[in-house]
Amino acid sequence: MAKRIRYEVLPLSKAELASIGTGGGLRWKVTIDGDRLAVHGKQAEAVTFAAATARSEWKARGVLGELVIKGRDGRIRDSRTYGRDPRRTPG
Repeated sequence: MAKRIRYEVLPLSKAELASIGTGGGLRWKVTIDGDRLAVHGKQAEAVTFAAATARSEWKARGVLGELVIKGRDGRIRDSRTYGRDPRRTPG
């Protein structure tokens, strides 16, 4: 099976907040395979951005993607896949 690019939406750590100077407000980051891609003020904005990026990569270049959305506590809240999923065959 082809490797999927992993997009994650998760909150910035306190150290990251201090380094970019966001004024103390909770910010959300979008990462691609662990590398920070973008920072957003609201989780919904970050999810919309990550989903659009994953969808456009699939449509333009056929790159498989997986979006993992984490809450403030670091636990996975939702996950989505982009691209063709393997057929579910018995066996």
